[in-house]
Amino acid sequence: MRNNGKPLTNDECTSIREMLHNGESHNSIAKKVGRAQSTISAFAQREGINPVNRAPQTAIERRREFALQERLEAADELLAKVLEVARSASTGREVKECAVALGVLVDTKNLMEGLPSSRHELHSTRATATIDLAQEFAKIDQQLREEAERSSAMEGEKVYGSGDHDTLSLEAPGEPSEAPDEFDVGFTGHA
Repeated sequence: MRNNGKPLTNDECTSIREMLHNGESHNSIAKKVGRAQSTISAFAQREGINPVNRAPQTAIERRREFALQERLEAADELLAKVLEVARSASTGREVKECAVALGVLVDTKNLMEGLPSSRHELHSTRATATIDLAQEFAKIDQQLREEAERSSAMEGEKVYGSGDHDTLSLEAPGEPSEAPDEFDVGFTGHA
């Protein structure tokens, strides 16, 4: 019989305290007094009584690392099997199923290793940064101008125009052209 939601009685507190000092686990105490294990843990924490049989943190971390290593090895074995099946696939459906399995395995393995996965990136709904397109285009335009100026300085003539619009001269020096002299290659409107 559980006493859900009711405070511990003085008698329960005394017996729980005694069992905790005797080194019994929170789970076994909970079964004996008919309370939830979380109630016993909360009581022990309030009383400042640490569980006697608790595994050291380093042991817990090592078990976690070992389990991760086993999962990574299993994923590698499964990956090899999928590739083997894919090599012998004879129909489009088999190839498609192998491709899907391969994608899921790669994403799973990446997640286990702490790397970004395509699944995470595709389902992300938050933008991490905003890009000012006008500023980015201005940077690109400036880089192009500087590059053209360096290039023309080496050749002795200016190829990339300056002014309000970026232009590219198609006319050879000293030769008149029948076609328009310049084409606009700059970005005049920014979103």
